Amino acid sequence: MVDIFQEVDEELRQDRLQKFWGLYGRFILVGVVLVIGAAAGWKGWDHYSLVKRMDSSHQYQVAENLLREGKPDDALALFADLSRKGFGSYQKLGEIRKAALLRDSGNIEGAVDIYARISQDTSQSRILRDAASLNLVLTKFGGSDKKRQSLVSYLLPLTDAGRPFRFSALEVLGLVELKRGDKKSAESIFKKLVDASEAPESIRARAARLVTILNSQ
Repeated sequence: MVDIFQEVDEELRQDRLQKFWGLYGRFILVGVVLVIGAAAGWKGWDHYSLVKRMDSSHQYQVAENLLREGKPDDALALFADLSRKGFGSYQKLGEIRKAALLRDSGNIEGAVDIYARISQDTSQSRILRDAASLNLVLTKFGGSDKKRQSLVSYLLPLTDAGRPFRFSALEVLGLVELKRGDKKSAESIFKKLVDASEAPESIRARAARLVTILNSQ
């Protein structure tokens, strides 16, 4: 009896399946085609983005190699091209490296414009914006006392807890205060760096030397 019930149940299931397929089969097929198409499109984009990222990475590395070989003009051309056509983060990385080369060649205004633009671009990652901000300060470091006060205001947010370049920003802030003639403030900042166990050892060592020098004066 069990076998008969199983056969009847199977026939009923098949009958329901046929009716269901007759009503909804074409919609299911359309849905499957759309899903497959979407998956294929995603895979296509995935492959495209991977290739473009690899191309940009290669161009960035070639430019860095040219710098090491003492060919800054050739490197600048590649970084400039990367800043226009680079994929993802490599576009902004190319801009930052281009700005550094402009600065080194004496084009301070051109470098500052690039750093300022990237630092204010909220579509970019925090680490990239903070790197641009810190480089902007370093580029303008030789300005007048009035400009150095604006640099202090620019640096302070970079020293907040959790910021990616917090300790580098503190070190530069101490140097700015020192150049402004505020030795007391500078010494306080350098002592804070010496006591910051989580700070990079190289930064703590430089801060310790500066504290010693300031105390000996």
